[in-house]
Amino acid sequence: YSLHVDAALAARYLRTVAERAGVIRLERKLVDATRREDGTVEELQFEDGGKLRADLFVDVDARAELLTLLGVGFESWQNFLPCDRILTMPQALGDTRPPYMAVKAGTAGWQWRMPLQQIASAGIVYSSAHQSDDSAAQEIAGAAQHLAEPRLRSFTAGRRRTFWEKNVVAIGPAAGTLEPLAITDLQLSNTGLFGLLDHFPDTQFDPANIAGYNAAIGGEFERIRDYILLHYCAARRDDTPFWQHFAGLTLPQELARRIETYRASGRVSIRGEEAFSDLDWFWILDGAGIVPRDYDPLVDTIDFEQIKRLMLAISQKVSADVSSAPTHDSFFAAANARIGSARKVAAAGS
Repeated sequence: YSLHVDAALAARYLRTVAERAGVIRLERKLVDATRREDGTVEELQFEDGGKLRADLFVDVDARAELLTLLGVGFESWQNFLPCDRILTMPQALGDTRPPYMAVKAGTAGWQWRMPLQQIASAGIVYSSAHQSDDSAAQEIAGAAQHLAEPRLRSFTAGRRRTFWEKNVVAIGPAAGTLEPLAITDLQLSNTGLFGLLDHFPDTQFDPANIAGYNAAIGGEFERIRDYILLHYCAARRDDTPFWQHFAGLTLPQELARRIETYRASGRVSIRGEEAFSDLDWFWILDGAGIVPRDYDPLVDTIDFEQIKRLMLAISQKVSADVSSAPTHDSFFAAANARIGSARKVAAAGS
């Protein structure tokens, strides 16, 4: 399952939890930083004259100012993923609220519509080299009633050449940017955080430890990039210049290997630490109409009749569960009624 939540409210909640746990929040604008003789960052200097000294700095801002100060560049992946604009537009809910986010391909990218409790979150991700902002706004507006003016954000797909340099670690937006097709922002942030715990340094900042972190995070970014790119290069579309771009694209070596492995034997080879399972890759490969030339020989060791019985049992169980399940709208109506009653009881007791 997945959770569709208001991102701003979720961020506010997590900030409150962190502060209750002892995290000190300082809302200041960074203007400069001083460095030690060995090149590590010693102290941050803020616009209000304040200063902050520490042994380890975690940069989470999309501008990655601290990494830039240390001379770390940005590796653009725009040739692979040319989308560089996100336009969002809250829309009114329809008569019913579907229990899923709808995603469909567009003229020069893709668009989504995700039902929340009060509104529908809608947006379009597109390449400014192939579509104007006005055209994108018209494409997403459609017949739906929009509740606010569209908001536009620009980005460049890519990653920092290194994520950890000296005593500065980039996590989240500071580490890199990928379009939200696979909804991996939180995944990449979690990977960075847990990776930092796995490689947490002493004050010597061992280069081998730092290199291990950079290799792990770099691999995660590249695998997710390849998974997103697969949606485009496997699509059977050539009706616009945007989609024609992918027809002649030289793919990253690892992605090309994955596709060829599947074409040869139907195998989807993944590593244990990957964000996406073999089924995630299979849905895209199979949905694109890629038919393997042969099959995994281990299939011959399995009782096919047993597999058919198992699949039939699963199908029957799914049908029974669906027929008895409440609709998305009725579920939330009942849940909100229970929450309202609980709040009244709590208010009466206080």
